[in-house]
Amino acid sequence: SINPQNLHIAGAEKELQSLSKLDIGNIDFNNLSLTNQITMPIRLGGTLQNLENLSNVTVNINLLNTATKDITTQNIQTTNLPTGYHVQLITKQINGIHLFGPSNQMASPPVANGIIDLSKSFNGIGQYEVPVSISVPSSYWATGTYMAVINVEKS
Repeated sequence: SINPQNLHIAGAEKELQSLSKLDIGNIDFNNLSLTNQITMPIRLGGTLQNLENLSNVTVNINLLNTATKDITTQNIQTTNLPTGYHVQLITKQINGIHLFGPSNQMASPPVANGIIDLSKSFNGIGQYEVPVSISVPSSYWATGTYMAVINVEKS
């Protein structure tokens, strides 16, 4: 739900006629919990003026029929390794993956896969820490930031 649901806006007639909704931005599901209250700024362009002089709206999000569970995965893989290199995973598992999904299926959550995309984090040979994205089946999502240590060598 959004509060307020309606705003009184004034402006040029042409702009008002073309305005059917107000875009308040995007909500990042990586930052959600089961219940959320998010403040979003009201941004008006052109000649539009907010007659109520409100600068924000409040968005309440309740993820109904959704549960969370922290899981672990040992399924970690690398992608986009440049030719001529070999990667050894030093990190053997990712712990504490915060998983969201259908509450009636969270007793047996799906397997999560950790993906290390080396096209975004390749730093040459050596040992370093890289970000891991978590892949889960649709209707599930993982939140949080995950890292792994790899060792890169020439082949």
